Amino acid sequence: MEPAVEAALATRLPSLFVVGMCQMLKVTVFSGGAECRITVVGTLFSPWASELEPAWERAQQTASGKKIAVDLSGITFIDSNGKAVLTNMIGQGTKLVAKGIYSQHIVEELKGRARAAGAARIVG
Repeated sequence: MEPAVEAALATRLPSLFVVGMCQMLKVTVFSGGAECRITVVGTLFSPWASELEPAWERAQQTASGKKIAVDLSGITFIDSNGKAVLTNMIGQGTKLVAKGIYSQHIVEELKGRARAAGAARIVG
C-alpha cells in the first residue's frame, strides 16, 4: 500500500488501521475445571476493550464460585482503555495469566496500578 493512502486511511480509522491491516480481538471463555478461564488474543484497545468486560461479567455470573483467570499470552497490544478494564478486573480478584515477555510486563504493570488504586486482593 502506498504511504499516502495508508496515511489517509490511518487518519480516518486510527483505531482500526495499523500498518495496512485491521487488528482483531478474540475472546474465548472456558469454564471447565477448577477455574473459569478467559483467553484474550490480539489487540485490546478502545473499540474492543469494551467487548471484554461483558464476557468477564458473564463469566462471573456463571462461574459458580470458581476463580476467574484471564489469559493474556496471546495479546499483541493493549492501550490505556484495555489496561483500565484489566486493572478493574484485577481489583475484583481476577487473576491475569501471561507467558510472553510483553504480556508478562503488562500484567506486572497492571498489578502495580491495582495496588496503587487500593485493590484489596491481587491474585497471582
